[in-house]
Amino acid sequence: VFFFENVHGFIFKPHDEALTYLKKKSEKLGYNITHKIINCADYGVPQIRQRFICVGFKKRFGKFIFPNETHSNQDKENNLFCLPWVNCEEAIGDLDYALEEDKDKMAGSKHKHLLKKIPPGDNYLFFTKERGCNKPLFKWRSRYWSFLLKLSPYKPSWTIQASFSNNMGPFHWTNRFLRINEIKRLQTFPDDHQLVGDFKDQWRQIGNAVPPLLADVISKSIKKQLKI
Repeated sequence: VFFFENVHGFIFKPHDEALTYLKKKSEKLGYNITHKIINCADYGVPQIRQRFICVGFKKRFGKFIFPNETHSNQDKENNLFCLPWVNCEEAIGDLDYALEEDKDKMAGSKHKHLLKKIPPGDNYLFFTKERGCNKPLFKWRSRYWSFLLKLSPYKPSWTIQASFSNNMGPFHWTNRFLRINEIKRLQTFPDDHQLVGDFKDQWRQIGNAVPPLLADVISKSIKKQLKI
């Protein structure tokens, strides 16, 4: 069996060659593959993180079947068979205490004064004409989506990316950077999981990772289907 993960854009046309290679190579090596775009929030991860997940079984074992989602966006789906998405307050609310180190960091960089005015769950688009701003500061979709992006405590986090920037979120709803122990929680790493390197090194390791909770769900399903 093998497990393969990539960004959800892996299925888009620019990556046809790579996806075709994956399929042909898997076939040549004797694997049936099953792939799907998964939103990690649908499996209890407090993060809206869409990823391409592929599992290959040696052909004598048939094909992998993805486990049913355990959580859903109840605001839209009202799914009685699933739990609500886990939100940021549930995941990291107990970690919001004052730290001296936060005073030396400027979340939002030169736009830090704007970050304070953006409602939780919103981003720079709050200051566009299309959103009703009387004196627009930015053009519609002129910046990357995470520019001045602020978490809502009542929703899951947006994707924690591998790169860290002074003006790219998500930021905490109290207008500060997220801390390493917080993004570990949002990726479902145990609190005592040890990381190495400086702040940016640790951030990159977390942002590049498959959320351990999702890996656990998939691996248990693999084990059950292979009867091992």
